[in-house]
Amino acid sequence: MAALVTHYALAHPAKHFELHSATQALLTAPSVANVGERLYQIFGREVSDLLLPAAAEMDFARAGLPEPPPWKRDADYQAPEPGYLRLSGFVSKPELQKLNRNSIYVFVNRRLIRDKLILHALTEAYRNILPPTSFPVVLLFLEMPPQEVDVNVHPAKTEVRFRQQSFVHDFVRDTVRKHADDGAPRRELRHRAGRSAGACGLIASARCQSSGRNQRRAAGAAVDRAGVRARSRCRRRWCI
Repeated sequence: MAALVTHYALAHPAKHFELHSATQALLTAPSVANVGERLYQIFGREVSDLLLPAAAEMDFARAGLPEPPPWKRDADYQAPEPGYLRLSGFVSKPELQKLNRNSIYVFVNRRLIRDKLILHALTEAYRNILPPTSFPVVLLFLEMPPQEVDVNVHPAKTEVRFRQQSFVHDFVRDTVRKHADDGAPRRELRHRAGRSAGACGLIASARCQSSGRNQRRAAGAAVDRAGVRARSRCRRRWCI
């Protein structure tokens, strides 16, 4: 029950939500101006400071719209408007990691869903950003024309079927990855570490070359000294 109330409190920040047990208040969320303030109410400053706003839009015309064949069209037939797929919400920075998917909240046309396609898109979006056993904190709102999604797939209405599944999947994956990757502070650190490692490698290489030259010089000097001693002994023998 607490999870369900939390879900809908996130989806409707303008409404007041309260959840009480027999002895205490489990959730108190007065109405606020926007979703960002609601996130702060429920999760606190530590989590909300590690969340990045995300927004994107794409028209369904790029994916193509199915139309009836010419012989089935009425005389006054007009091509349907493709409409738009819109994404808004918040995605977590790489520093914020969870042990399960319970902190992933997805709404399609303000309806709470638990869809395998969207969860897979989010997993792919954070691939190589988070460890394989860690999960992000995500709050996503997807808006699309009603004809683009079938909500009668599951009796609980938590699973849906998108008419253009690959289009929705790739759009969510690419949008979330762009925002999550832009918020990652590790790029500059990796760049600096790479430059530092390269400099250390050059220094080590120079030291090795210098050490090799010194060794060769020492060996050459030893050979020269041995040759001088040998010639000196030879002269003494001849003199005797």
